[in-house]
Amino acid sequence: MIYRKNGKNGGDLSQLGFGCMRLPRRGLGIDIAKSAEIIHEAIEGGVNYFDTAYMYPGSEEAMGKILTGGWREKIKIIRKHLELMIFYKGERTALLEARKHLSWYIKGCKDSAAARDKINRSSDYAEMTGIAEAVIME
Repeated sequence: MIYRKNGKNGGDLSQLGFGCMRLPRRGLGIDIAKSAEIIHEAIEGGVNYFDTAYMYPGSEEAMGKILTGGWREKIKIIRKHLELMIFYKGERTALLEARKHLSWYIKGCKDSAAARDKINRSSDYAEMTGIAEAVIME
């Protein structure tokens, strides 16, 4: 896998990204089991950049479920997602909208309810991502 330096928050991002717009579906929702197989295989292959967005119905919540059991620390979704939102929408709007997205990312993690409360009170990029990442890394 070829990686590029992420100039904004450090670390390396895979040059090949994984788009989550068309995750496998089951009925009206996303097939979590099949999606997990595909995403875990991509991570094992070196992919650590996943493109997910609120306009991809169910993708963020699915990723939250799929990235349990040690998978979360292998990718850099949260910061990249916020950076793109800030780039396209401006910081104020992006941070307000990010509250919902961050809540989906941490859903199911230990102490996620308390973290959601802190995120909803935060108006700072570093603070928001720090809260979410602390919960995910527990």
